[in-house]
Amino acid sequence: MNSPPPPNPMDVLLARQPIFDRKLEVHAYELLFRSSDRNAAEFLDGDKASCEVLLNAYTGLSLETLTQPFPAFVNLTRNLLIAARVPPFPPDQVVIEILEDVVVDEKLVEIVREAAAQGYRFALDDFVVQDQYKPLLPLVSYVKLDVMAHDETSLAQHVAELRAYPVKLIAEKIETHEDYKRCLALGFDYFQGYFLCRPRIIKGQKVQSASHVILKLLQELQDPKITPQRIEGLLAQDSALSFKLLRIINSAAYNLPRKVESLRQAVNLLGMNQIRSWAAIIALSGKTDKPRELAQTLLVRARFCELVAEAQGFAGPGSYFMAGLLSGLDALLDTEMAPMLAQLPISEDITLAILGHQGAIGSVLDAAIALEQGDWDKLLTHGVPEDQIQQSYVRAVIWARELMEAMG
Repeated sequence: MNSPPPPNPMDVLLARQPIFDRKLEVHAYELLFRSSDRNAAEFLDGDKASCEVLLNAYTGLSLETLTQPFPAFVNLTRNLLIAARVPPFPPDQVVIEILEDVVVDEKLVEIVREAAAQGYRFALDDFVVQDQYKPLLPLVSYVKLDVMAHDETSLAQHVAELRAYPVKLIAEKIETHEDYKRCLALGFDYFQGYFLCRPRIIKGQKVQSASHVILKLLQELQDPKITPQRIEGLLAQDSALSFKLLRIINSAAYNLPRKVESLRQAVNLLGMNQIRSWAAIIALSGKTDKPRELAQTLLVRARFCELVAEAQGFAGPGSYFMAGLLSGLDALLDTEMAPMLAQLPISEDITLAILGHQGAIGSVLDAAIALEQGDWDKLLTHGVPEDQIQQSYVRAVIWARELMEAMG
């Protein structure tokens, strides 16, 4: 019987979800995998096959590049831990998650103890207080609690009991700003969930003056008749904005043959559409009270949408970029999306895509959000080939990181 071919890295779908500290700075990323296991029956050892796919993805997709300088949380099964004994990753780059369905016995505890002595860090996922976990608690670095699986009393009791051990507590499945505030008060060290992309809505809340400036700039930038001189005039009101735009254009992401020294020169080299997009990004990134990761998430989403549109041969990939970029406007400004979009002279296609994920643009945007959340079943209903999804995502993550670095 012939050995099966090694897994192709593009048979793996990958997404990452940030884990934040108490200041809402990124502490780590959890890596979400979906391997293409249509031929799983050909493998005599399913866990071995999963390990090969994971390792192939790690080297083939350069995950250390996608998560640097932060560690990656990676799930491993009991069988993989026992078979490998020492995890096949550099200890400073990963945190090994032990899932809630893993049977904890003396053998597993000994393996964790050996690996921890070599510098590997472990996390207990979806933790619930049980006697079987007591031998592991002195050995692991993190414990993750699902806030949706506990009421307030139960969550507080778990936190109190775990404080007897040298572990950092991660509140996962934080869905709202209120969830975050509650867990912050309970003393959690880290936070994970979708709450950054969900605005805190206060009925009747007025848009703050700084947000009015952003909306005004976005509105002007969407005017098809706007001139390079007008853009220069708008940005000249804030020298820091002009400086950031020039840094972006001169960054490695563009790799231009010569340095750009003025906005007018940049327009000549890149065209109005590119300048319009980047000026909008800078305006949105000016919301300094929001976590940096939110701006980066929107950059990745926008670029992913644009790359998929280009690969699929769709018309107007710039519209896909703008839809992805503006799809988090409500979270940035803490207000409702529909009234906000009504103030912008964007096309109806973009508006429908953002509000209801309608049309071709909406379909790609929906796929991008499904990928961020690791919702593989929903992602694959959009008909985008898996290799195209992963290539576009990896390129978008690297591109966005370079631009965030350029913006300082």
